[in-house]
Amino acid sequence: MEIIGNDHKIFYLSMASRISGGKVNFTVLIGIFVRLASRKTPYGFTMAGPKWMQDGSYEAAETKIIINYLKFNGRFYRCWGANVGYYTCIARSMNVKVLAVEPLWHNLQYIYNNLSVNDWSDVEVFPLGLSDKPGIATLYGVGTAASFIKDWSGLSTKKRMVPLSTLDILVVKEVSRCQTGY
Repeated sequence: MEIIGNDHKIFYLSMASRISGGKVNFTVLIGIFVRLASRKTPYGFTMAGPKWMQDGSYEAAETKIIINYLKFNGRFYRCWGANVGYYTCIARSMNVKVLAVEPLWHNLQYIYNNLSVNDWSDVEVFPLGLSDKPGIATLYGVGTAASFIKDWSGLSTKKRMVPLSTLDILVVKEVSRCQTGY
């Protein structure tokens, strides 16, 4: 089996080769045959993602603020644009109830993996973007540079359609569930 790898992805080319008739299709490959390398973070949870998130150097000042806030006020944490789940995992590792919203399919695979390797099945993940009205919209860019604003990160050649909802809809659903228990 031929393998190409980097810090957090290993592509299984022979499997992709069988699916695409001998030609490696990286679009299919990225979506289906990616193994995510997870590492223990300084915060005590295991995470797949960029090395700077795994080693705790990502947004150090912001991370400290969020951790301190959650220590003293943390019953709920809402993560709009959760990316690969860095802050989602930090909050959940502190036994905080978490709701994460992330529209990018590739990032969602990291979130799902990160929740799974830590045996956290109680985080609510919404695979969509937030807007002023429900619908669909174009998401430009990739990874942490993804945005609904064209040319925001200079990567607008990468784009895909994603579903949208509103914060009002998510909050009403959450309040209703808290009141009824469902």
